[in-house]
Amino acid sequence: MKGPRVKGKVGYSIRIDNGSPLILNGLAAVGTDSEQDQKPRVLAGISLPPHRSVTVPAGEDVVQSLGLKDGIRLTALDLSGL
Repeated sequence: MKGPRVKGKVGYSIRIDNGSPLILNGLAAVGTDSEQDQKPRVLAGISLPPHRSVTVPAGEDVVQSLGLKDGIRLTALDLSGL
């Protein structure tokens, strides 16, 4: 989602929701407008409890380089029990 402007550049926020009953330890994702052969970006070690969410700030350059402007497509999740 778009956030406030920071130093004249558009700021973005990435919200991660854990809707499962398990702990979310990591995920791999690519942008919906990225190329088919692009490798997923991995976010590991987040330890998000069940039914919680976290919002992470992202700069405009990160969003464009990863192809996240139109959304994110998850490719893998790392979940563990309580």
